[in-house]
Amino acid sequence: MKNCCIALFLFLFMNIHAQNPIDDFKKMSETNPNQALQSWEKVYQNADSKDKINTLLYVSQAYLLTGDHKKGMVFINRAENESGSINDPAVTSDVLLHKSGTYAVMGLFAEAEQYAREGLETAGKIEDPKIKNKMTGDLYYQLALYDILQKKTEKPAALLNKAFKFYKESGLSEREKLLRYSTGYYNLGSIYLDTKKDSAYYYFEKTIQLPDISSNPFILNLSYNNLGVLEYQKNNLNRALDYLNKATSYLQKVKDPNLSTNYALLSSIYDKNGNQDKALFYKKKQEEFEKTLNGSQKEAVKYAFSSLEKSRQETEAKAVRFKMILIGACVLFTILLCIVLYYNRQKNKKQKFLYESIIKKLETKAISDDQGPNFPSKQVKEMNIPEVREKDILEKLRKFEETEKFINPKLSLSLLASQFNTNTNYLSEVINSSKGKNYNTYINELRIDFICSKIINDPAYRNYKISYLAEACGFSSHSVFATNFKNITGISPSDFIKQTKEKKELIY
Repeated sequence: MKNCCIALFLFLFMNIHAQNPIDDFKKMSETNPNQALQSWEKVYQNADSKDKINTLLYVSQAYLLTGDHKKGMVFINRAENESGSINDPAVTSDVLLHKSGTYAVMGLFAEAEQYAREGLETAGKIEDPKIKNKMTGDLYYQLALYDILQKKTEKPAALLNKAFKFYKESGLSEREKLLRYSTGYYNLGSIYLDTKKDSAYYYFEKTIQLPDISSNPFILNLSYNNLGVLEYQKNNLNRALDYLNKATSYLQKVKDPNLSTNYALLSSIYDKNGNQDKALFYKKKQEEFEKTLNGSQKEAVKYAFSSLEKSRQETEAKAVRFKMILIGACVLFTILLCIVLYYNRQKNKKQKFLYESIIKKLETKAISDDQGPNFPSKQVKEMNIPEVREKDILEKLRKFEETEKFINPKLSLSLLASQFNTNTNYLSEVINSSKGKNYNTYINELRIDFICSKIINDPAYRNYKISYLAEACGFSSHSVFATNFKNITGISPSDFIKQTKEKKELIY
């Protein structure tokens, strides 16, 4: 990962706008840095002012490639000093890009970021829009790679997206764009491998989908291999097999260290799929390849594979646990559903029974009223109430019930007694003996019977609010009405209305 990023820094150093005759020197500094260091002075002496600066930057690059960071920094500083006399923001921003990358190669990321920010400020002054966009894109690219190298996962994606936005208007060749896009996406995927596997998968997949990505086989096949690793960790063995097989040939060709993990995973997958011949074949391949690795590389490979296998097993165990939890939840849900359905069925049966009881009560009451008054006077006579007075009160009670004066919310025992021209004691005793209940219960039952009849016989009442029904039959509040309705009938007003609607629908 680190080597890949360092290589990219050096790749970005090639963005100097060089013209002949130093193109050959530029190529030499990349492919044969030692030879370039022996011949640079002659190239420098024959160059104009801008190409002198370019030459110094190429010399710095050659020193970096040979591992001499100190001399690389010396020539960067020399190029920076000479650029000050030219007053060309394109050249100055190139030098700052170089200097930023050099500090990053040495691990001095705070300084590297500082020079990249200075480079962005200078690039903003470039007049040529294509050069400006190209330089700005490369500087944002650098900043993204610094975060990647430091394993900072918060900002690199946003920085790379900024870089890609500028590249679209930069005049870069398709080849140059591909190198930047593919390396950027691959590096993003790499930093998320251990922390955000879904994000890693997204960027590796984005890499392999780039147009002409086959022209960058190194990034393409490493992306295939990492996708195979991620699918293996998710226990998607067939998809893992497909990706790993795509990467194997190239990894064999370049003898990449990832080949050992590739072989190990292939062996494991074929073993799990029951193909023992291929499992043994790749196991031997892995052993043969590891013989070519040094001790530290072998330990790294061994650790990597054991981590992958542990991750896969954990995923498999999670899947089993999830399945058991899901089954348990389904069983529990089924039991609860059965309980709820049974409860609702029993409740509905009870409501229907209570509803029918109310209907019978109202019908019985209607028949009783049609047959005339009934005077059960035995208990009253024991109270020494004159028979004539008793019959008079009972007759007045019958007429009182027919006139529906009981829905008056201000009605009281004393008010009713005065209307009957009797005293409260007589009236209370007659109600108790003839109705079998006290005054309050008697009046409340009349009101509830009244509103039940209205609900049954008048469709409009089935759509009224409970508060209106309470007021319509003389109760002072919604809650008092609902309490008395439930106490007297056994069901709530809303359930009574529901039962009435259902019965009427069946009839019609």
